[in-house]
Amino acid sequence: LTRYALRLGLTVAAAHLLARVLHVSRGLWIVTTVLLVLQPSAGQTRRRGLERLAGTIAGGVVAALLGVLLQDRLAMALAMFPLAVLAVTLRPVHY
Repeated sequence: LTRYALRLGLTVAAAHLLARVLHVSRGLWIVTTVLLVLQPSAGQTRRRGLERLAGTIAGGVVAALLGVLLQDRLAMALAMFPLAVLAVTLRPVHY
């Protein structure tokens, strides 16, 4: 076993246990985040975690703004479509 594999296994198990103990309704997302963020080196993990945090905050701000500015469902869908395309386009850059 490599150190990374051991760290990944223990961290995924801890994330799963935490989700179960806290009765998180969608606890799989905690485990998924661990799998996506944890990298072989601490520096890479830190960078990936900060990128994920920044992306989550930015997405929340954009969603809140769209929710306030666009009351019509069609207008909201039309605004979200190019954002979804942008997200899928940029995904290979960081993941």
